[in-house]
Amino acid sequence: MYEVETATDGLMALEKLDRQWGRYETVLLDVNMPQMDGLQLIQILRQQTEAWLQSIVVLSTDHDALCQAVRMGICHVLAKPFDLETVLAQVSSCHSLNVCGDASKEDSLSITVEW
Repeated sequence: MYEVETATDGLMALEKLDRQWGRYETVLLDVNMPQMDGLQLIQILRQQTEAWLQSIVVLSTDHDALCQAVRMGICHVLAKPFDLETVLAQVSSCHSLNVCGDASKEDSLSITVEW
């Protein structure tokens, strides 16, 4: 079971991440967003801490944007369209990396950006 929180654009996602830094385990991040695209958000997060890079799943229809995300250090990318099972597998993979055996952390799927 995952708890999901949404942001309607990149600036809102950044505000939520800044306000509640430790709350989020995984970020589903669309490249194509208003006000700040996903690649710009990744760049800002990289400046704050590179630890976030393993927690982000980047989504896009643009193959070049997905390749750029990988070059920026993102390990998990999904080409749209995708099925729910594929997304859940990526989230589970990110979540496993982040929890590292800490049973006290509650499951949470963090920021998803509505598109």
